[in-house]
Amino acid sequence: IFFRACMDIMPTSGPSCGGASASPLIQPECTFFALKLGPDPPREVPNVTQAITKEIEAVLKDEFTNLPLTRIFRNVTTAVRCNQSAPLYRTLKETVQMHVHMLVSKLPSRMTDALRALALLCDSFDDFLQRAETLGQLFSPMEMDRLQAGWEAVVPMCVRIWSSVLLRFDGAGWAERVREGLVMAATRNRPDHCARDPTLLKRTSQMLQKLDSASSSLPDRQESLYEGCFAAPLLACSSQYYEQAAAEMMATMATPQYVHAVQQMVDEEQKLMQQCQSTADTMQQWEARLVSILIHAHRQRLLEDTQSGLPKMLRTPDADAVAKLYQFMSASPRAQTQMCSIISRTLNEDGDGILAPATTQDVEQTVTALWELHNRFTHVVEACGRDSQLQNALQQGFSALVNGGCEDSPDIAELLCDYVHQRSRVQSNGAEVEATSQNVMALFRFLQAKDRFQGFFLRGFAERLISDGIVQALHRDLLKAFKTDMGAAFTKQMETMAKDIDMTPAVNREWQKHRRTDAAQVDVQFHVLNAHTWTGLSPGDVPLPGVLRSPLEAFETHYLEAHKGRCLKWCLLVGEATVEAHLQSVHRITVSTPQLVLLLHIDSDPEGQSVGDLLQHSSMGREAFDVAIGPMLGATDEAATPPLLQGPAGRAVADLRPEDRLVVRAQFSSENRELSFVPRGTASRARGVKEDSNELSMSRSYQIEAAIVRVMKAERVLELQELIAEVVKQLRVLFLAQPADIKPCIDRLVQKDFISHDETRRDIYHYVG
Repeated sequence: IFFRACMDIMPTSGPSCGGASASPLIQPECTFFALKLGPDPPREVPNVTQAITKEIEAVLKDEFTNLPLTRIFRNVTTAVRCNQSAPLYRTLKETVQMHVHMLVSKLPSRMTDALRALALLCDSFDDFLQRAETLGQLFSPMEMDRLQAGWEAVVPMCVRIWSSVLLRFDGAGWAERVREGLVMAATRNRPDHCARDPTLLKRTSQMLQKLDSASSSLPDRQESLYEGCFAAPLLACSSQYYEQAAAEMMATMATPQYVHAVQQMVDEEQKLMQQCQSTADTMQQWEARLVSILIHAHRQRLLEDTQSGLPKMLRTPDADAVAKLYQFMSASPRAQTQMCSIISRTLNEDGDGILAPATTQDVEQTVTALWELHNRFTHVVEACGRDSQLQNALQQGFSALVNGGCEDSPDIAELLCDYVHQRSRVQSNGAEVEATSQNVMALFRFLQAKDRFQGFFLRGFAERLISDGIVQALHRDLLKAFKTDMGAAFTKQMETMAKDIDMTPAVNREWQKHRRTDAAQVDVQFHVLNAHTWTGLSPGDVPLPGVLRSPLEAFETHYLEAHKGRCLKWCLLVGEATVEAHLQSVHRITVSTPQLVLLLHIDSDPEGQSVGDLLQHSSMGREAFDVAIGPMLGATDEAATPPLLQGPAGRAVADLRPEDRLVVRAQFSSENRELSFVPRGTASRARGVKEDSNELSMSRSYQIEAAIVRVMKAERVLELQELIAEVVKQLRVLFLAQPADIKPCIDRLVQKDFISHDETRRDIYHYVG
């Protein structure tokens, strides 16, 4: 009966801790608990509490190797059942505190080797934490009472006592020793910049974080041991080291190498912080401080130095180094803005150098340099992760370059058109044509006055179509791209012109079937062009010889019979001819129709003809004469083509006098058997800048008025500022309409009764319709 009563009170088994062997179920010292327990604890309980105190001391002193731990567990269980949780908790707390004070007294007061002292403290904490966890398991029977009473858990309570006695008590001196040891463990080794003892740093970080975690549940917020003993000294000693390292590297490295070295340091420090299991806040603080030391402290040289700084990296180019530098600068909005400004400034400086008058003689070279500049800076933006601020800086900088440039820089729209028409005749495969088209479109999209580009392109396009007789692959590819970007209205005229040229072979085949055999002394090809589409061509006549005049008359008769109701007007000034010249060798020479008339008249006399006779015979004005005769006298961009005619030595074309004679050079020789003397680009330039500007202004006025009518028809009533904003929005695809240009158009539409003023407010307009 006695042992059965003990069995009812005592648990049948307890936790196995510390490798202790199992013990008998009932210990002789505990037999007096075999009582029928009531509401009041028996008088023998304090004796058991004393016994538990001794057993706790044994556990803390590592004297429990042969101690049956199940006995502690059973005694704790019995005390809890006797409502003795509070005394038991106080006993545990006092015993642990006493043990820690004894531990402090046994630790060496001072050690010359701070690393050994720190390692000893970490070992001591690990051992103590293991014992605290053992006590936590042994005191698990009081878990419910602990929660109800609001006490600390056993393990956090033990750890907090340990930290209070050793590290939070200034008299112990261990907090200072921890900082000293940490500084030694974190000391970097050159040139690898590695910490001296990462393992000890990790153990210290874990210990201090556990100590802070044990104190976090207390109502009174205590100072963080991790921040004061780990994060602060680690950042301080590391900062001092990297300040010296940065000064040394800046003196010996170029900026790209320095930026790559900084990135390597940052990566190594991040790896070290992860190995040390540092907190996220510490990692962020350290990375920000490291970037500040290595980058922002030397920002002026890294960004502004033209010899090795950012401008040099942009021109090299080293996109990876620029991207890393931009990533570092992004931590400071001011530094990021400064870097974007320098990138935009460098772009404009390089662009102004490309567009300087002395460097724009070669159109292909200039345009190629422009899009290489664009591609270089675009690659930098892509390397920087397409940052929006950097993208805007590039867009604004390149747009200002393309649409403004330096004072004497050429018109980019005209330059780009000339490049396209020159490049269209170069034999290229499909991939090369596509690449050229993409590069042209990249520059085209930056143009604000796309209607101006359209005018230049149409004139050069017309010239090439008439000269080549076909639509080149580059032109077809660009027409598709223009239509995709700008819409069908932008390319409607170009597509109609291309359609007329595509119909030329069929027209000439039909003519060849019906022409008279006796009129076939020369092979004549005709272009039938729509007068409403080819507005840039003006009818003109030249005194053609009979051998050329008769085919024209025959074709006109044939065509008008086949197409009743149509009218033909000859534009002979834009025609071309290919003649076979028998000089020192046989050459096929391509000339314009006016040049052909002049050349045949000069060749009719072995001594040549005077300038006055040529002007009278051709019925040309002096300006048209100079344009036609210039390439044959050597005034051409093709330096490899020798002059076909010979005039007064040392006299420019514009200085020729009426009595000066021009003769075909008998000693003319060239390695090329096919030569062209057709003046290129004169179709657009001969009209004059003033005439082009007037036509553009008139065209824009029509488009502005049309946009105003569309907006008012949709909105019916609008204020002036809203109307201007809508018109600018509609027309910005073609050009940037200015308010000063829009207001006169509004006034004209008011006079024409398309719109009207409001009766009470003149800044409000109504659609009349």
